[in-house]
Amino acid sequence: MSITIMMVGCSSEQSNNQEVREKIEAYITESLEYEAGSYVKVNSQIVMRGSGELLSVETRQIKDYFTKQGSYIKTKLIRSSSDKKNDEEQVVKKGPITILLPEDFSLDESATFPSGEKLEEKEKEKVKQHILATFDEAF
Repeated sequence: MSITIMMVGCSSEQSNNQEVREKIEAYITESLEYEAGSYVKVNSQIVMRGSGELLSVETRQIKDYFTKQGSYIKTKLIRSSSDKKNDEEQVVKKGPITILLPEDFSLDESATFPSGEKLEEKEKEKVKQHILATFDEAF
């Protein structure tokens, strides 16, 4: 079973002759076998700088884990960078913190979900600022 509610945003800019591409997402997906719960709400920021052998990728994810019935389990903040050898991860004990996703969602196998919905510019900026503020506090 693959369940995804996705809102996606992407932008690109040039900085010091180095191309910078950014992808901002807010989505719900099924948990992987080794993860807690049945589904995960995710706010994600991916920043790609350069290209080819000089490509650098940095990701930040807020992941709220839930049971099939919609009960909150835990939140993980995951930060990784292709420039660093070790990924950093922190489990946050306070309630769910993802934004722009349905609060009353519970896993229903008969439901169908839209995917690939575009985030409005204001929504992309709101998710990005939320991620940055959350990670500034945690790391």
